[in-house]
Amino acid sequence: MAAAAQDAAGSAVLVRAEDGRAHWRLPPAAGLRLPLPATARGAAELLAEPRRLTVRACPSAECGWLLLDAGGRRRWCTVTTCGGRRPAMARAPA
Repeated sequence: MAAAAQDAAGSAVLVRAEDGRAHWRLPPAAGLRLPLPATARGAAELLAEPRRLTVRACPSAECGWLLLDAGGRRRWCTVTTCGGRRPAMARAPA
């Protein structure tokens, strides 16, 4: 991930946003390669912030998602995906 984040940082351009502030953006010319550097850049930025301490793994054995739990109360990645499975499995006949 570090190498992908470095590549993303190297190809980012400084642009002026509508709010007048400058922001680093990945150029649209990256085309279909854009998702990987954009994801790597976002992950690297998250790891540099205090919010990194709120990253949790979904406890479902079938899920590999990570989630941000800023309030300390979130348990599942989504109720409709993993959070709804456990109650449904508990109600299912054995």
